[in-house]
Amino acid sequence: WLVSPPGMDLSAWAAIQAAINPWARADLSFWRFRASLSNLSAVLWGWATGGIYLNIVLFLFNVFVPMYPSDGAKLLVTGLMFFVGVSPRTAALVLVLVTVPCAGLLILHALHGLAQTGNYMGTLSGFMAVMSLSEAYKIWQMRNAKRLHEHSLFATARSWQRRGGDAFG
Repeated sequence: WLVSPPGMDLSAWAAIQAAINPWARADLSFWRFRASLSNLSAVLWGWATGGIYLNIVLFLFNVFVPMYPSDGAKLLVTGLMFFVGVSPRTAALVLVLVTVPCAGLLILHALHGLAQTGNYMGTLSGFMAVMSLSEAYKIWQMRNAKRLHEHSLFATARSWQRRGGDAFG
């Protein structure tokens, strides 16, 4: 009862491919369109597409890379503390153990890009990784001193100091 249109495959694999790449069958004629643009509009088009690409990459980096200043670290710590139920000290330990290798890989990536292409803009990611390492070191020191509650990421953590008092305060 189901007849596929000419040139259309209605198999499950075709549906998966169409979901992964929705523009695969579309005839966008992108290069002909770009070739017909003037030089100024081609530059503006390149800036617009570059800006969109940069925003997507920065969003993915910010959310999915769990290094402290990024939102990925906040998602990791709050997820561990509130959904899994680990202690703030354990969440801090996991954060440091995840941040240090990620920062090391980012530094290596920045140095590799600088050595291979001479692109000094790639070193900005290396500087961000160094900043993440310094923040991880601060978190490590606060964890060892049992002062995690003073850090903004662990503000909901309780203090390990106990106050004694009598009936009058």
